Amino acid sequence: MLAVAVTALVSAAPMTGFSAAVERLLLERTGGPATAQVDPLLRTIVLTGARPAAKQKSQLCPDVEARRGGVALRCTSRRLAAAVTQTAQGTFLDLRLLRGVARGPLADAVPLKPWALEDLGVREACPGTSDFAKAECLLGQGRVDEAAPLYTAALKGRDVLLARVRLGDVALHRGDADGALSWFTSVKAAGSTRRLADLRACDLTGNCLQLPLPTVAALPASFELEASLHVLRYELSLERDKQAMERLVGLLDARQPVCQRSRRFCQKAVTAALASDDGEAVMLALSVFTAARLGEGVEGVEVSRAAATAAETAGAPAFAAAVLAATSARLPAVELDLHLQRVARLYLAAGDTVRAGTVVEYAAQKLPPSASRTRAWRALTEAVEGPDAGPAGAPRTIAAQLPHLTESVESARELARATLVRALASAPPPPASPSPGETP
Repeated sequence: MLAVAVTALVSAAPMTGFSAAVERLLLERTGGPATAQVDPLLRTIVLTGARPAAKQKSQLCPDVEARRGGVALRCTSRRLAAAVTQTAQGTFLDLRLLRGVARGPLADAVPLKPWALEDLGVREACPGTSDFAKAECLLGQGRVDEAAPLYTAALKGRDVLLARVRLGDVALHRGDADGALSWFTSVKAAGSTRRLADLRACDLTGNCLQLPLPTVAALPASFELEASLHVLRYELSLERDKQAMERLVGLLDARQPVCQRSRRFCQKAVTAALASDDGEAVMLALSVFTAARLGEGVEGVEVSRAAATAAETAGAPAFAAAVLAATSARLPAVELDLHLQRVARLYLAAGDTVRAGTVVEYAAQKLPPSASRTRAWRALTEAVEGPDAGPAGAPRTIAAQLPHLTESVESARELARATLVRALASAPPPPASPSPGETP
């Protein structure tokens, strides 16, 4: 009886609109609230308080692995949405393969930020005098709900097309995708605003996710940067990591403030590309990571770990160790033991027993005394104090923030660039163009 009910529910369409495929999975509760945290670019859903029921096999997210406090589902696409649903029949995970690109807190959509008014021919400064300018100023302060009625009032003025796009943004901010699409598609007149509205509509419908992707040339400066981020997301959603990183490198080379304006977006995009099977995409991502200093700050820990893993896999343990060491002071105490063990082992793998010893000393200062008595730390201590541990008298003192190791990230930046140059140099040359008169 239960098996029949489960089969029917699995084939049901739990959500409508903007979906290319849907699945519904029965969940077993494991204690506490059942939640799903979706990270589309990393193709991951983390379930807490529940797990897929026995014999449940998802086509969208076929791999399941245990994780502290729950389970992680590994999915086949980045164009992903999911939600936990409670019905009279039980608890379910509703999955969607989207036609467009993913949305939500971890999807890292293009940030909703104000446009530079002067770029749009609006000759006003904040707080503004026209309805549209006032609304943009409020948007810049994060006061979206207060800006909404001013955008509505601006529909009667000269900024009507810009206001329609913004009202679509407001609708999407409130979770109304259908309303947002209606506003975006109401911009009919050809021009820069129409091109930006079309990109927003494509986020929802996926209508432009065919090659070649839209161009961003000849747009106002504020529009061009924002449009570039939309197209970069399309590249990532289509699993074109190399092209996405090439686009990001191009923006950085052109001095576009892409990662200053959209830092979290850059961190997530680079984290996704660092997990790519394409070695050139990984090298480009490492170059962006170092050039844009994406590992700095509390939010830089995740991308730093991804960069370290990629560097270690590529055979650069010193780079990996330096990047991880720079995050040490930002980690919670519960993570520090295993983290420092990994940093020390990476320095040993690079033949740098001096810095490995520095990490051992730092661990002795920061970890509980019982940690030094574990087998792992005894082995690391023996490795750095052994006969091949480096020149006698080598300095191994350390201050609270690991200054020597943090400074080495600067040299690691140059290593990443050099690695990128070597990767590009080893690529096969393009075919020679035929001489005039020759047949290709």
